[in-house]
Amino acid sequence: MLVACLGACRAEVPRRSPVVAQIAASVDSSVASQLAIGFVACDSSEEDGPEGPMAATCKFSVTTPLDTTVLPGLLSDEPPRLVGDSTAVGVAISESTQVRVLFNYSRRSRALLVYPLPDSSAFEVSVSPDGRLLSYFTSDCAGVYGVLRPFPTGAIAARTPSYAIGGTDMTIAGTNWLRNDSVALIVQPDSLSGSRWVRHRRAIGGAARVVDTITP
Repeated sequence: MLVACLGACRAEVPRRSPVVAQIAASVDSSVASQLAIGFVACDSSEEDGPEGPMAATCKFSVTTPLDTTVLPGLLSDEPPRLVGDSTAVGVAISESTQVRVLFNYSRRSRALLVYPLPDSSAFEVSVSPDGRLLSYFTSDCAGVYGVLRPFPTGAIAARTPSYAIGGTDMTIAGTNWLRNDSVALIVQPDSLSGSRWVRHRRAIGGAARVVDTITP
């Protein structure tokens, strides 16, 4: 439930459900021939981190026709995005601090750039299929809301209204990247029954949005 509005005026953020790491099933063959992402050195033991229970965290391996590189200092419980034939971007867990970060790895330059999340209380963080946009959910005194902004940094491009949500360990928000040019931010507020969600759909870069309720 929401806590008293003091100081930074933050709400209690629901804890993420454990996510089992999976490799993306479909990668364009021309891309896969140049760059492939895998997971190595997986630790399947569950333990509580700053954002709740974590499971099956692994290190990233990047394979090219020439060699395989393990990205240092990063753990993952979700696959990154492959951008073009030479770049991987995504969300990871810093091995040293155990907090979520954003990263960009270039196969050509072998440069690994790591960025903090734009909001330290962000959860359900997601990168668009083309690696240009970032979505996440966070909270204020009114409740939980969704945010859309450039990856990895930049001004907020769009946000949903805040929705009152009680404390829960269930997934109560998420992002559906409909295409590279449109996105849906979905949240389940207390005002709706357990099977109903509010969906905010909009075209990337457009001002118009469509708000409706859905039953998954």
